[in-house]
Amino acid sequence: MGTQKLTSKQYFRSLTIVYFALIAGLVFFTVIAVFLNFQLSEFAKNNNENFKQTMLIVSLIFAFSGIAVSLLIFRKKLEKVWQKNTLSDKLNEYRGALIAKYAALEVASMFAIVAFMLCGDFILIVIAVVLILYMTIQRPSKERASIHLMLTYKDQQLINDDDAIVCETKYQGTHY
Repeated sequence: MGTQKLTSKQYFRSLTIVYFALIAGLVFFTVIAVFLNFQLSEFAKNNNENFKQTMLIVSLIFAFSGIAVSLLIFRKKLEKVWQKNTLSDKLNEYRGALIAKYAALEVASMFAIVAFMLCGDFILIVIAVVLILYMTIQRPSKERASIHLMLTYKDQQLINDDDAIVCETKYQGTHY
């Protein structure tokens, strides 16, 4: 097992890459679902109104639960982060908190997309798009990290210096 030291620029770039990869995956999945719906006449033509109603209700429950769970998980993980002493430890935990937050939103969005694929009701795509848009305003940044982590002035200066080493991560296997 080795360690890698990350500068502020590298750390926030890696967070941004993960963030955009998650959003791109959802957008790609949404586009494919809509395309298939238009191209294949029997793809999602379940005309059972009870099924459509059930999918809508469950998707709404997933959407609101996804938002609530993402906020709750994020808050709980931040409480653990605040107990850490070093900036490196805080940033490592913060990365995990953000990924957990995004995952809860992604699950809710994917459920709405799959529900759309099953019944073809476009309101389900609207729910998925709203969740994706909500995720887009959650983009990680130095400013948000500083606020979320309640950083000292010294730590804020470090994360604002692109060349400062701010985080040390452990990895397994070969590192090139």
